[in-house]
Amino acid sequence: NGDSYAEVSIPGTYKRKLCGLCGNFNGFPQDDLRTRLGQITNSPALFGNSWKVRIKLDYYSCKDAKDIDPCIKAGYRVRKVATTRCAVIKSNVFSRCHRAISPEPFFASCVYDMCVCMDNPDCLCDILSSYAHVCAKAGVKVQWRTNNLCAFDCPANSGLVFDDCGPACPRTCENMNTPLGNVSENCFKPCVASCQCAANQVLNNGRCIDPKDCPK
Repeated sequence: NGDSYAEVSIPGTYKRKLCGLCGNFNGFPQDDLRTRLGQITNSPALFGNSWKVRIKLDYYSCKDAKDIDPCIKAGYRVRKVATTRCAVIKSNVFSRCHRAISPEPFFASCVYDMCVCMDNPDCLCDILSSYAHVCAKAGVKVQWRTNNLCAFDCPANSGLVFDDCGPACPRTCENMNTPLGNVSENCFKPCVASCQCAANQVLNNGRCIDPKDCPK
């Protein structure tokens, strides 16, 4: 999204035909850490190192990476705080999504990241937003933001409301008469977390208005 979230979308025709850093696209993430030699590992560093590009016979483009646990370096207190803050992922706040998308890998990533960026107030919100985004793509929208948790303010008096998984190409006065299918076909982005108009309104000059009020 140009900020803290990266997503790779692959057509279904490539299912079970991929290999490398993005996994094999077979629907079982448990075996995605498969090395170039076909071995499954639990070491991200070993996995990544096996897929390095060899520029010359005995020369690689980068040095071997090492598995690092930032929570060990940060210490017990920081890890405890990180675990407490990240627990919201496994709480009732996201309970509607737990059966669709397992919270465990997101919780583990959250603790890892928080041990690095504890002093950054946006860090936890970025992680929670990522989980909410994946949940929304799975058909489960979670209203998780509150005044005390990652509140997101849309422009005042604009009529816009925040949506964790709204259309990347919203309805506007310019395209409102274009069939929705055609708008989607020309917009190759997945849903995005952004301020959106209500379903019965369109965007015009940064404000949400009724279609009948669009300039002629």
